Amino acid sequence: MTMKRPGRLSRVATSIDSPAGSFDVLEIYHEILKNDAEITMPLAAIYALLEVLRRTNSSTAQEYTDVVKLGKKILTEAEPNSYSLRAGCDIFQRFVLRSLGSSDDFAEIKRHLFDNGQLFLERAREARSKIAELGAHFIKDDSTILVHSYSRVVLAVLTRAARHNKRFRVYITESRPNGAGLKTKRVLESHGVPTCMLLDVAVGYAMEKADLVLVGAEGVVENGGLINQVGTLNVASLAKLANVPFYAVAESHKFVRIYPLNQYDLPTRGPVLAFSDPPSASSAASPRIPADDNTGPVDPSTHKLTSSSADVRNDHVMDIPQIHNNPQLDLTPPQLITGLITDLGVLNPMSGVSEELIRLWY
Repeated sequence: MTMKRPGRLSRVATSIDSPAGSFDVLEIYHEILKNDAEITMPLAAIYALLEVLRRTNSSTAQEYTDVVKLGKKILTEAEPNSYSLRAGCDIFQRFVLRSLGSSDDFAEIKRHLFDNGQLFLERAREARSKIAELGAHFIKDDSTILVHSYSRVVLAVLTRAARHNKRFRVYITESRPNGAGLKTKRVLESHGVPTCMLLDVAVGYAMEKADLVLVGAEGVVENGGLINQVGTLNVASLAKLANVPFYAVAESHKFVRIYPLNQYDLPTRGPVLAFSDPPSASSAASPRIPADDNTGPVDPSTHKLTSSSADVRNDHVMDIPQIHNNPQLDLTPPQLITGLITDLGVLNPMSGVSEELIRLWY
């Protein structure tokens, strides 16, 4: 099967040669994601890199190291905004480097690498279940939870609490422009959990009724800050103002070794928040004024209701280029995060992540 690639990466750029022939690293990665809807991007990256090592059948430690570096480069360049994928690649690279230095017998090193690599993956896959069991204790009877966008691990916490017969309600942000909150709503409703969809701009209005905020993570950075779907910073800020506990829920394999100082340290696929020049007086069209001046009720027969502004085509919402001129992710500083619910336990965001990364890497 031919997989879709980013325009700047050709098949040659995503392939690695081996004695058994050339193979496409990016295709392996996408195939893993396609075949397992529940797998996270960092775990899919680790599976792909382990498969790369199997197929190349390197004969020296240096060859193994070079192959892992090349596979990591291919994957991270294909998905430049995926911090969780980068974290998975970093963890596996560190694991390989430690394994290669464990013995002078290269055949023994290879056995150790593949056996322990598989064990590492199995333990990482158990992370979500550990988090669900731990996080379910934070859900109290008759409480109201507010969540942002869609997160598998947040849903694991909430559905585990529902199976434990906890009674609670959930506010869900729509999460424009992709409308991912509606996916969250469908999952929770299938488990009998009452839900209410929120416009992203209505979070402040609903926050005073919330007892707890739970969000997922694209990545957790060295200082305990959170990279996640854009709008997470707004939710965290409003939770802080309303004195509502704000917890990020994330597997430890999403801890990433970067230290962004502000929003603009996060790389983007292209320029964001760029100003456009106003049209010239000769080309500017006269503005159209709605006949009802938006003062009356919305008529469903003449107004298309949608989960995503990207799906609407009228003069009152942003068009696709305007949407693409906005960031997809934002950075929430650790000062706004009450705690991190992880497979390692509940961590203090101000110190727990950096301590774990030091333990792993040094």
